[in-house]
Amino acid sequence: MLLADHRWLAADKTADALTARYLAALAPDWYERNHEDTARLRSRLLIEHRTAHDMASSEREILRMFDEAEFSLSFYKRRCDALQGWQSRMRDPERTVVCDILANGCTLPAEHAGDRYEQEQQT
Repeated sequence: MLLADHRWLAADKTADALTARYLAALAPDWYERNHEDTARLRSRLLIEHRTAHDMASSEREILRMFDEAEFSLSFYKRRCDALQGWQSRMRDPERTVVCDILANGCTLPAEHAGDRYEQEQQT
């Protein structure tokens, strides 16, 4: 079974090295062979050895990033809610600009906006 897996996974350098290592360890003359040190194998295959402390640090960093994202989201949500509340009292074209930014994240490019953002002439 291991030999079949070794042949099947030979295209992947990591899988090939690991299955070759296991095959060598299971060979009848395993005790006469020179087996590559685990640290050297990891280094050769560019496999990062992570300790529990490293993983905990990564998890803390991920949680910090989530907290920042949540704060940023609520920061912009409060501003969008405030703009939407005042939007009904705005004049055009300001109301149109705010509406487009809230809905699309930006205003329309000038070549597509036409007279959408122009002020009406007062007579």
